[in-house]
Amino acid sequence: MDDTLKSVKVHLGRQGRLVLEKQDTIKQRLKARFAHLPEEHSLVDDLIAERREAARAEAAE
Repeated sequence: MDDTLKSVKVHLGRQGRLVLEKQDTIKQRLKARFAHLPEEHSLVDDLIAERREAARAEAAE
């Protein structure tokens, strides 16, 4: 398979359109979307903390 085709991703866009996009383009868009977040802050840690708090609340009921 051609290396160019290996780096192309397919997904459904708005209104059910099929979208072909280079993997590098997707990475750049995601980096730009989350660029405002500080690198030292972990969203995973936030999510885990929220889930643990919810589990404690559920157990207390």
